Amino acid sequence: MKFNFSLDTAIIVTLTAIFLFALGQAYLGGLLQPFYVDPVALNFSIQDKIYWGFIKGQAPLIYFFIITTLFYVSRYVFVTAELDQKIVSFLRSKINFRLPHEVKPHNISLTDERVMCAEKTGGFNLVN
Repeated sequence: MKFNFSLDTAIIVTLTAIFLFALGQAYLGGLLQPFYVDPVALNFSIQDKIYWGFIKGQAPLIYFFIITTLFYVSRYVFVTAELDQKIVSFLRSKINFRLPHEVKPHNISLTDERVMCAEKTGGFNLVN
């Protein structure tokens, strides 16, 4: 698997900036709404809104990164220790049932007709 670090980093930075911008826009809108002032009227720049979003969104960002890191580490441990194979082998040892395996041809009705015909005539008739 090829890892294109520059593209992945750009996507992560872009999504983080979008999140912070939306959070800052919502915060400023809610903060200024009781005064009937629109944030556009105060001429805030995009950087100001991202900054406000960062100030008010530190806790959700920290929780998001902690949870993402925990998922990554748990997945890494799960794959490295081959726990998936151990769990499957444990469940197979505990569940002791096997379905009978029969190979059935896709044209079973034709085979049944030939067998019935062979029983009636006393042998297989290969000519139709």
